[in-house]
Amino acid sequence: RYPENFSASMMNMAQEARTLGTAQLQKDNDAAEASLQKMEEWVQVLAEEGVLESGTCTQIKDMAVCAMHLALCDLVDPDARQDRQQEFGDACEPCPDNVAGKLWMKTKQLYVANGALMCAEASEDEKEADKQRHKFEKLGRAIAG
Repeated sequence: RYPENFSASMMNMAQEARTLGTAQLQKDNDAAEASLQKMEEWVQVLAEEGVLESGTCTQIKDMAVCAMHLALCDLVDPDARQDRQQEFGDACEPCPDNVAGKLWMKTKQLYVANGALMCAEASEDEKEADKQRHKFEKLGRAIAG
């Protein structure tokens, strides 16, 4: 598991990725750029914690962004799903040497669940949003030490 503060920062990164996804759905480029900037700030926070190397922290951000783009395909561009799936796969590889494979898998699942949560919220499907929120929060607890 990741240390508590580190996993909390990863959850904050996920929240910002949801904000990014919402901004992109609303075609609000300024808000999307602001979210990307905040995500870069979270990369710095993660790196300063000293748990993982800076490059791996950037990889986590890339994973969060690509998972959000993959989720957005279901709402706005299903034809792009294969490309977005490839981008997400690329963002997830390689698994860092100092992270257990199972923990890295849960990290990927966390960001996929985050994308599903954003889509459910955007679709105003409260039942699905509650389901995805529960899954996201459960994964958040699973990665926290």
